[in-house]
Amino acid sequence: MEQRNEQIPTNQTTGTEFLTIEDFLDSVRRWKWIIISSTVLAFTVSYIYYYYQPNVYLSTVRLLYGKTTQEVSLFSGNFGSNQSRALGNELELIRSRQFGELVVTAMAESLRVNPALARFPLFSTIQGTGNPYSVLGTVLLNRNATSPRALDIINISFMSSDPEEAAIIANILANVYIVNDLTNNRTTQSIVKNFIKTQLDEKAQDLRKSENDIQTYMVQSGIVTVSSESQNVVSNIASLEARINESRLQIGIFEEEIRIAREQLKTLQPSSSVEFSGYSDSYIRILQQKIAETESRRDIQRATLDTAAPAAKAEMERLEREAKNLRELLEKRIEESIQSELPGSNTMELVRQNQNKIAVGTVSIVIENFKIEKLQTLLADYEKRFQAIPTKNVEYARLERARRSAEELYLILEKKYQEAIISELQINTNIKVIDLAIPDFVAVEPQRARMVSLLTVLGLLVGLGLSIGLKKMDNRIHKLDDLEKLNIQILGQVPVDEERLATGNLIKDISAIVQEMHRQISININYILNRKGRENGLFLLTTSTIPQEGKTFTGILMAGSLADLGYKVLLIDGDLRRPTVDKHLPIRKFPGLTELILNGDLSGVQKVESFHSATFDVIASGTIPVSPVPLISSEEFMSHINKFRAQYDYIIMDAPPSLSVGDVYIYAEHADGLIYVSGAELVNKRDFIRQYRTIANRFGPKVLGVVLNKVRKNHLSSQGNYYYYYSSNQK
Repeated sequence: MEQRNEQIPTNQTTGTEFLTIEDFLDSVRRWKWIIISSTVLAFTVSYIYYYYQPNVYLSTVRLLYGKTTQEVSLFSGNFGSNQSRALGNELELIRSRQFGELVVTAMAESLRVNPALARFPLFSTIQGTGNPYSVLGTVLLNRNATSPRALDIINISFMSSDPEEAAIIANILANVYIVNDLTNNRTTQSIVKNFIKTQLDEKAQDLRKSENDIQTYMVQSGIVTVSSESQNVVSNIASLEARINESRLQIGIFEEEIRIAREQLKTLQPSSSVEFSGYSDSYIRILQQKIAETESRRDIQRATLDTAAPAAKAEMERLEREAKNLRELLEKRIEESIQSELPGSNTMELVRQNQNKIAVGTVSIVIENFKIEKLQTLLADYEKRFQAIPTKNVEYARLERARRSAEELYLILEKKYQEAIISELQINTNIKVIDLAIPDFVAVEPQRARMVSLLTVLGLLVGLGLSIGLKKMDNRIHKLDDLEKLNIQILGQVPVDEERLATGNLIKDISAIVQEMHRQISININYILNRKGRENGLFLLTTSTIPQEGKTFTGILMAGSLADLGYKVLLIDGDLRRPTVDKHLPIRKFPGLTELILNGDLSGVQKVESFHSATFDVIASGTIPVSPVPLISSEEFMSHINKFRAQYDYIIMDAPPSLSVGDVYIYAEHADGLIYVSGAELVNKRDFIRQYRTIANRFGPKVLGVVLNKVRKNHLSSQGNYYYYYSSNQK
């Protein structure tokens, strides 16, 4: 061992310290009961909790989402730029509270139709409360909608404590979704149909009034007919008026469709006000004019010619085909213009359709107005002929004209109303059912084995975390590594003596491994102090930070070890406050150090046999004084110490702990060396560093180093483990 240098401890533990595997295993060993308790508690609580949890069953309806790539449901009030976003909007629709309200209403209706459903929990609640909204929260919590990635599939599922109820409500969810989708798809056509129905009812009243008026006039006047020429004029005028009113009705329909389309556009594109602006397109204007002229000729022929005649019928069919072809060209042109005008190449289909309806409707209104203008021009000519009817027949002709006009318009409206009904019924839902929900009697929750396993593992991790946390918060000294980090001279380590007896003689009670380690410590101290060649003996102190760290234990065993090495040793119990040397050796407590200082009584010097039959002398504490400081500060005390230096090679004094009292500082002023004993896991590093630094700063080279006492076997350094191995092989 090289000659030591003075070393002052530095607190190197303030930085970040990484937990080593050794530290981790040590924390597991030290706090294993915390880990075991945490794990067992987690297992027990989770097992009891999930054991009493009711089973939950899941049923799912699979639907095919059949809308176009960029179309979305109007009911959802949102849109997406692609199929994924459209599907996402539909899923949010199904998860919405508004949809949930429709579902509970449908559940109540199903219960009314089939009272047997009351045997299921949710239906029973509806029946008991009489309010379907009493289960709304449960329905919202247990329903779900998902869509597999890259597939146009919607899975609507429901969870319930009853597998049959789960299947029934899942099917109700799907049915409500399909019905709403169908309703939304028919929205525009339903509004148009209702508009026509309103007009039809009004014209039916007009027709009945006209018929009553002419019947009354015929009875009162006796006139029941007019000339064939007058009849022809009245018939033509009535037909022209019916066609004019038909065009006005058509304008009303177009205006209603435009209004609906604009409302839908506001929903789809709230921040956009872009509309078709290609009405000035020359090609569109030409088509408008041709359609108006063609349909005007068709309507005039209907009104003025015998459409049953072959030639007239053929001409009518030709004009119908021509008008149809022209309208197809017009709609195609408008669609192309809209596609080029609206920003982006991925314009939504539904937006495009509504823009197209607005454009076609606007252009068609212009056409209808043109037709009205043409028909009114012809009607003006027939009005002149009507004025030429004889005066006596004018009133009858007027009433007949009103009746025929109302009758023709009523027939036109009736035809259009029937067409609207058929058109509405032809519009179907975009959703198709792939699989209806069926009861699945395998519970999806609670997943008892999985959850108990997970929570047990969580309990284990919590226990490990607590043990690591306690390890990190533990600021005590455990092993030599902790002292080495503090840059402190180390004299040796001593394990916890698991084989120690209890006869009252520490020299005889101690195990061979502990004896050997103290012998090595004594050799180290002897080498450091270079005892050879010295005339006087060396005065050594043993102290610690706090009581119970083993300083007395170390002093006694060092005395025995040095005696076995052939040195004359005197052990003095210098702790005059709480003396303990006499408790560990077979010696008398009185007389002792107190009597020696006060009276010069040397009868207290007693001999004790060491490990291997050598002996060393011991002076107990004697009587405990009221205040030890005057005694140990006296010249008498130092006089006796100096005398002992001439008689012994080593005088070892067991001094009080440094944190408790200041006696050790008085002793250290006259000592040749100080041995600082630290008990493993007994003192925290802050107190140890503060006290050791104070002593080292004051007494410098006198501080020989630290003996780490009561070290756990698993914390011993390699040298200590070798001693254990060697000792076990000697037995």
